[in-house]
Amino acid sequence: MLASELVKFFPGKPRFLGPINITYKKKINKRLFHKLTSFLKSSATQLSKVGLSNAVIGLSGGLDSAVTCAFCNAAFGTKALAVIVDFSSNSLTSDTKFAVKVAKNIGIKYKIINAARVFKDSLKLVSHQSTMMRLHFRTRLINNIIFQVADNKSAIVLDTTDKSERLLGRHAECFYGHVAPLIDLYKSELYDFVALLDLPKEILTLQPGCPELLDIDAFGVDWEVLDKVVYLLAEKRHSVQKIAKDYRIDKTWLTKVKTRIEKQPLRIATRELFL
Repeated sequence: MLASELVKFFPGKPRFLGPINITYKKKINKRLFHKLTSFLKSSATQLSKVGLSNAVIGLSGGLDSAVTCAFCNAAFGTKALAVIVDFSSNSLTSDTKFAVKVAKNIGIKYKIINAARVFKDSLKLVSHQSTMMRLHFRTRLINNIIFQVADNKSAIVLDTTDKSERLLGRHAECFYGHVAPLIDLYKSELYDFVALLDLPKEILTLQPGCPELLDIDAFGVDWEVLDKVVYLLAEKRHSVQKIAKDYRIDKTWLTKVKTRIEKQPLRIATRELFL
């Protein structure tokens, strides 16, 4: 359920929503995988001119990071490193253990960094800790750690942001990485990569998001549904009125989703990879 202090930021659950029978997904196959891998190799060649010869990626074990990690390993091999940030003061968290399982499944080298103490100490610097503050702080801290590792290794950082997140602003305002191979793929399209790349099937059962806010609570529907709505609004440029009428969807909720999409150019600037 969406916390009361986050209602002004996210649409929450629609009151009603009918079936949306449209086709919007790209064909997820080996050809696309090799095309994205080639894109990473080409980007690495350009970035090597400024001394970046390795690759680092943050791996949480979730859908986006797992798929990007597979691309990273295919493109960079032994020059690739997955960074897993753990926030437990004692033994490794279940999320960290799963991320390690994903890394081993892919065959990529990995490094676990414990950030429990720095996370707690840094939070003490601010007396009032809102949910949004904690949500963004965790993301920015992880991002900072990844870049510290990358700087030490003279490495590029792979951005795990997908198209759905970019259009809806489902991340903090921070610099995620040098190269974003998923930036033109909807999150729901990435699920098809799990089978294609033989990744652990448990990834399909995980709820995307973070401890402070799950995506299902932020938007009230899963990505298979939400991506269709985003596609109609952002790509087809259909009006809220038309979508509400054609698919019997809560107009108030649709308006909130559209408003969030319209605000994103004010928050971020990114280079899109056109497939």
